[in-house]
Amino acid sequence: MELLLDCDVSAAYIGDKHRMMTPLHIAIGRGYVPDKLISRCPECCELVDERRWNVLHFAMLSLTYKDLKCLLKNYPLIRTLINGKDVDGNTPLHFLAIFRPSLLWRIARKNKDVKLDVDVVNNQNLSVIRMTMKSCSRQLKVRNSSVNSEVSLITLECFRMRMMGKVE
Repeated sequence: MELLLDCDVSAAYIGDKHRMMTPLHIAIGRGYVPDKLISRCPECCELVDERRWNVLHFAMLSLTYKDLKCLLKNYPLIRTLINGKDVDGNTPLHFLAIFRPSLLWRIARKNKDVKLDVDVVNNQNLSVIRMTMKSCSRQLKVRNSSVNSEVSLITLECFRMRMMGKVE
């Protein structure tokens, strides 16, 4: 990556021919945070691929909690992309709600400086909260426990209220 930047910085802004994924999208999608690329070419963070996925859409699916936390903490420009929608209206938070709901909870709880809009809806009129509830209820059905289901719904409602600023 560093060699690429030394030869031609503009290469950081060029998407591939197939899906318009930039080097940053590819690196983040493979679980790697290229700090030098982000530092030298911060505007490349705002680029989207053909599905209109921004760097956080990729990050939510592939980065560890630790790397995701660092990305959100160290790069304010990337933090502003948290509510950016793709062609289906899904934000990076929708991705967490579907695929990694426990990570969504951790980010909300431990990163209070990140403004999370959990009531934003996608093109199917599903909010992040609703998708989280569906995802958790699917997981609970596998476990087959109505008590756990009730506790999870209460927890999710508290989470929603906290996100709306009604609960500390």
